[in-house]
Amino acid sequence: MTAVLALLGPMAVGFVVVTALWPGRRRPDQALALKACLGGAWGVGIASWTFFLWLVLAGRPGPGLVVFELAVFGLVLVAAVVVVRRQRPSLELPPRPLFGGLLPVALTLGFAAVLAVRGAEVVWFNQLLPHGEGDAYFIWNLKARFLYRGGDDWRLIFAFPSPDNEKIPLAPPDYPLLVPATVARLWWYAGVESTRVPAVVAGLATLGGVVLLWAVVTAVRGRSQGAIAGLALAATPFYFFLGSAQVADIPLAGYMLATVGLFVLHDATGRVDRRWIVLAGMLAGLAGWTKNEGLVFIAVLGAARLLVVPPRDGLRSAVREAAAFLLGLLPVLGLLLYYRLELVPAMNYLLASQGDQTTLERLQDASRYKTIFLRLLLQVLPLDSRTHWTSIGWLVLLAVPYRLLMGRNPNRVGHVTRTPLLIVVFMLLGYVFVYATTPLDLRGHLQSSLHRVLLHLWPLTLLWFFLSTATPEETLAREAQPASEPPPA
Repeated sequence: MTAVLALLGPMAVGFVVVTALWPGRRRPDQALALKACLGGAWGVGIASWTFFLWLVLAGRPGPGLVVFELAVFGLVLVAAVVVVRRQRPSLELPPRPLFGGLLPVALTLGFAAVLAVRGAEVVWFNQLLPHGEGDAYFIWNLKARFLYRGGDDWRLIFAFPSPDNEKIPLAPPDYPLLVPATVARLWWYAGVESTRVPAVVAGLATLGGVVLLWAVVTAVRGRSQGAIAGLALAATPFYFFLGSAQVADIPLAGYMLATVGLFVLHDATGRVDRRWIVLAGMLAGLAGWTKNEGLVFIAVLGAARLLVVPPRDGLRSAVREAAAFLLGLLPVLGLLLYYRLELVPAMNYLLASQGDQTTLERLQDASRYKTIFLRLLLQVLPLDSRTHWTSIGWLVLLAVPYRLLMGRNPNRVGHVTRTPLLIVVFMLLGYVFVYATTPLDLRGHLQSSLHRVLLHLWPLTLLWFFLSTATPEETLAREAQPASEPPPA
C-alpha cells in the first residue's frame, strides 16, 4: 500500500500541475483522460528526479526522503495554486466535429474492450516473465537494483565492469535513470524488492500511451477518430510485448507522444497561449531523462519547430515559443547535464568505440545504407514473419486503402500536422546516421535494436495519420452531399 501511495501521490500532483497550466477551462472534468495521462507522466518522471536528487545529496534513501519529497511536491502544489489564481483561462480546446449517433459510441466501446484485453495480456506476460525481457534485466532493472541495494555505494553503477572484457557493458553507465530510479524508489517505499513493481510501472506506461493517443486525437478530431487511432495502436502486438518487457522504449515513446501532442493542441487552438509549450518542455526533458534517444528527440523537436514557426508566425513568435519551451525544459535538463558531466565517467560506447575505420569512411560506404534500407523494409513491410515489426507492417498496408477511402482532412490543418510529420522524418534520419556510423557489427546492431527504435515513432506516426485523415463522419457527410447538377446543354 505504501508503494501504491508513493506512485499515485506524484501522479495526483502532476494532474494538479497540468490542470493549473491548462489554457482552457481548468475544471477536472474537462479533457479528464488527457490531463490524467499528462499528469501521470509528469508525476512519475519528477518523482524519479527527486529520488535521484536525494541520492546525490544524502547518499542513500532514508526517512529524510519522505520529508524531502513532501516538501518538493508541496512547493509544486503551492506554485500551482498561485498560477491558478493569477491566470485565467484564455481559450477552449480546439473545435472538433460534433457528431452524434451510434458510431462514436460503438467505436469508443470497442476501443475500451480491446484495451481491456490488452491489459490482461500485459498482466499475463508479466506472470510468465516477471523479470522482463532482454534489456530489462541487462540494463534497466539491473540499474534499479544498484540504486536500491547499493546504499552509499550506489555510484558504483557508473563503474559496472564489462563481462569478459567485451566492448559493450551489460549496463552502459551513460544511460539515463528515469525508469531505474522510479523502480528503486517504489522498492524503497514498499520495503521489498518485488518483481511486481517494475511490472506495474511498465504496464502503466504501456496502457497510458494508448489512452494518451486516443485522448489527443479525440480532443482535436472527435470521438470516432480518437477511438480508431487508439484501436490502431492497441492492434499492435509488439507494442504490448515490448511494453511488458519492462524496457525504457515504451516510456520514451509515451513522453515523445505527450510532448508532440501538446504542440498539436497549441497549434490547433490558434497559438495564442504558451502554457502548453511550458508543459511540453517539462515532458521533453523527461524524455531525455528516460533514454539517450530522448536527447536526440529534443534536438529534432527544436529543428522541426524552426521549420514550422518562423515561416508561419515570424521570428519573434518563434523566440517566444522557444523561451516558453526552455522554461519547462531547463530544470530537468540541468539535472541531466549534472548527471552526464559529473557522474558518468565516459562517453557513450558508440562514440568511444569508433575503432580504426573513421566515421567519415563509414558514412561514405554505400553498402551500409543498402543494408540499413533492406532491414528497414523487412521491419516495416510484412515480408518476413520472423521480424517483430510484421504486425505493424500489415497496419501500414491497410492505412493506404483507408486513406483513399476516407480522404484528407477537409480542414486546413497543415500547421497542426507538420510538426509530428517532421519529427518522425528527422528521427528516422537520425537513426540512419547512428546505424551508418556504428562501430558495432551493422547487421547485429540492426537485428537487436531497429524494431525497438522504430516503435518510438509509431505512436507519433499514428498521431500524424489520424490528424491528417478525414473522420468517418466527415466522409459520410461528404458522400451524402447531392452531386452538382450538370450545366444545361
